[in-house]
Amino acid sequence: MDINKNFIAPETYRERVIRTRLYNNGFPVISQADLIEVQQFFVDDINKETGANLTLEDVPPAPEMSMPKRGKRKAKDDVEKK
Repeated sequence: MDINKNFIAPETYRERVIRTRLYNNGFPVISQADLIEVQQFFVDDINKETGANLTLEDVPPAPEMSMPKRGKRKAKDDVEKK
């Protein structure tokens, strides 16, 4: 049995704040797609509550929006079939 020499560094306070405050179930609460004023107010509130000194660079990037192609519509029969 070998001893595992690789170790995982413990999460820092700042990383924990980013993970818990900026993400909810893996989805970003706020992103760079939001207005800059909204981002600034959000980051300021987090800094006041936690003292983590986050910046606007810590705000996650905008998620990629995948727009699926719409299927072709079938023409509706206006005339009733008897």
